[in-house]
Amino acid sequence: LKVTEDGKQALMTLSGGDMRKVLNVLQSTWLAYGSVTEENVYNCVGHPLPVDIKNIINWLLNESYVSAYN
Repeated sequence: LKVTEDGKQALMTLSGGDMRKVLNVLQSTWLAYGSVTEENVYNCVGHPLPVDIKNIINWLLNESYVSAYN
């Protein structure tokens, strides 16, 4: 089983402390992608990556409306 450290952290973050969720997401991610990385875990559950959220917030706060909208 290929599991990266950031993949483990993503599992813990998204599970909210529920071990059943960890196991379900772990199994789903492994079957869908063949490895458990942060990106694969977030894609599997349909959540945006933390780096994407940071980029969106940065654009909204620091760019003009037209630039942020595009």
